[in-house]
Amino acid sequence: MDLPVKKRAVQLIGLAITAFAVYFLHKEISQYSFAEIRGAVADIPYWRLLLALLFTTVNYAILTLNDGLALKYIGKKLHWAKIGFASFVSNAISFNLGMSVLTGGSARYGIYSAYGLSVSETAKVLGFCDLTIGLGSAGILGLLLLSEPAGTIARIPLLKEWGKIPGFLLLLFVFFAALLSWSGKSIKVKGEDISLPPLKYFIAQIMISGADYFCASMVLFSLLPGSDISIF
Repeated sequence: MDLPVKKRAVQLIGLAITAFAVYFLHKEISQYSFAEIRGAVADIPYWRLLLALLFTTVNYAILTLNDGLALKYIGKKLHWAKIGFASFVSNAISFNLGMSVLTGGSARYGIYSAYGLSVSETAKVLGFCDLTIGLGSAGILGLLLLSEPAGTIARIPLLKEWGKIPGFLLLLFVFFAALLSWSGKSIKVKGEDISLPPLKYFIAQIMISGADYFCASMVLFSLLPGSDISIF
């Protein structure tokens, strides 16, 4: 299969998956009337909506930094407006439709291909961005499992009793990844050499991912009824 056919195949697969996800999203939302949705939104204080909008805006700006960092890592230069557009569209699709690797990934692939990036360069950007989210997820979940169980974790007996073990393993994974990044060495997985970005990129990825999760959680916290937050 030559390169143009591969690109078209990936785009068609991404389009099919997106259409499939949109169908199920519509199916879930259709059980609520517009009046119910409008009423639920009207019950939220305006300042909470503004706060959620603020954190949402900051969150997308932070995710744009992730794409920009990925492009810098592979040695490609694009205008920040283009980076912001690619990041916003791909993340908005993945956040709303799920299956981020397939939905948001195919969107990134299509946009960056239009900007002149090759298949391998786009794949590196995707891998870099996914690595950022993966490192942040592993670190935050690991810390939560090692800390005093609360919320959902406390209500799951298996995690309450044994959660510290996977928590330790997750943090060990992040620590090992940091060492691998610092050393500049690669590891072999199924005959393929896998290396991580240099330590300065690794640290930036951790910071971006942490800020991403903080902003996302604040959006939800701002909108949840009964959450203890007040500015007046």
